Amino acid sequence: AHGALTSLLCRPDKPVIIYEPAPTTVPGHTNGRLMSKKILVIDDDDNIQKLLTQLLKSLKHEEVHCVSTGLEALDYLTDHTPDLIFLDVDMPRMDGWLLCEIINNVKRWKKIPVVFQSALVGSENIKRGISLGAHSYLEKPYTREGVNEVVEAVFNTKVHEAPATPEINMVVKQVAEATKQTFNLMLGAQTHILKVNNLEAQGVDRSFDFAGKIPAEGVADIEISMGWSRDLAASAACALMQMEPNELDDELILDSMQEILNMVLGSAVRIIGKTFPVKLSLPTGGQDCGIPYKETARHKFKVEVKTRNWIFPILVTVVPPEQMQEAA
Repeated sequence: AHGALTSLLCRPDKPVIIYEPAPTTVPGHTNGRLMSKKILVIDDDDNIQKLLTQLLKSLKHEEVHCVSTGLEALDYLTDHTPDLIFLDVDMPRMDGWLLCEIINNVKRWKKIPVVFQSALVGSENIKRGISLGAHSYLEKPYTREGVNEVVEAVFNTKVHEAPATPEINMVVKQVAEATKQTFNLMLGAQTHILKVNNLEAQGVDRSFDFAGKIPAEGVADIEISMGWSRDLAASAACALMQMEPNELDDELILDSMQEILNMVLGSAVRIIGKTFPVKLSLPTGGQDCGIPYKETARHKFKVEVKTRNWIFPILVTVVPPEQMQEAA
């Protein structure tokens, strides 16, 4: 079976899965329901520990372990590997930021999803959360539905297909994952990738209130662009700039969109750069326009994203090294 999959991945004329293929029985699920997970709660507030334990157990996650300090968490992690960590940011002696950094730098713990238990306020904290690999944050007040949404988003990874080679699909996957993480941490809503399509087959012929793009150039030319409604753009700007809606103007909203483009592609390039060494260029944007993209690129994709009640497209274009050599 592995050889058959490898053979398929090497054929650019066939659809290739950009996430791990889903087997007949999804790992961690029983009859479509998420199996019980081992969860670590790190919080110095006993009431929060009790509330999260109660909510998680009501969702059939019976293995919930609580600790009150970062040192206790490290001691627990020495002998145990939880499936998920809920982490308070504001703790004495060792705060959540430092603990998250330690977890992110230990190979055995690096892939454990970390969910912050409070909002990340402002662009610097959002960037910090992205750089430390945090998955999202749990929005207050804590509810059974809110906890369930986070847990489901962490463990339910849908399969999306796109007609491209494995290297190009890696680019699309990293952009999609970076978008999810950025919006999770910025808006406190679990962000989902709905589908990935070849742009030539789908097209984008509508105008958006705000649209922008950012390229990364090097051995390949990679560009992402987005189009947003005013409501989404204003909500993102409020979260990023710590401002109230009535304090925003169009210039500030456009600035925030360009900053978010920079966050998304900057995060994705950390992995993409291992295959295609590239450097970010400056983002640009406009209003009441279509989404700009590099029409001459050999590989063009439309990624459909949902966050809260908003659905918006991301366009990903890649000029691979061989196309750049041909042009030269």
